Amino acid sequence: MNLAGNACALSLCALLLGYIPAGAEAALSIDAPASAAQGTRAMTVSLFESDTQGLIAADLLFRFDPAAFSYVGTTLGTATGGFSLVANKTAAGEVAISLASGDGSPVPSGTLVDVELDIGDNAGVFGLSFEAILDEQGAEVVTHSLTVVPAGEIPEPRGSWLFAAAALALLASRCHALASERCRAGA
Repeated sequence: MNLAGNACALSLCALLLGYIPAGAEAALSIDAPASAAQGTRAMTVSLFESDTQGLIAADLLFRFDPAAFSYVGTTLGTATGGFSLVANKTAAGEVAISLASGDGSPVPSGTLVDVELDIGDNAGVFGLSFEAILDEQGAEVVTHSLTVVPAGEIPEPRGSWLFAAAALALLASRCHALASERCRAGA
């Protein structure tokens, strides 16, 4: 590999490592589409926890707009397969969820719960939120906005992935152009 190729490879590694937080603390996030069509059935909304190491129990309150969504059910996530789960609809637009592990075994990072919703006929931007109390760490609230578009329209792709793919494609083309110029100059 020539000098230009090495420089491109190092630049790409630096770019990618810049997006990985060093020593980041546990963080909750909601994994759900940015948009969906009216009448969509069985849309999954997941609560993701970046560091579930030592998690024994969690109490969650999931909130949604009942004018836009209907609650279908809740299942355990990828990180909580051996946990017990209790989910009860407590009011219009609210579901109380409790998780507990009987043995305190190490838990891999992943989703804590998956909530399934049906989307009604109202179009617009609607909010979803989880309020979480994980062990003794206190409460944390995470929110997500979802745009409901009329049936038949194509929902937008998730923006962050589209931006990342475009940035990598641009970087690759710049590295290729630089390497080509160096090869022509050296030939």
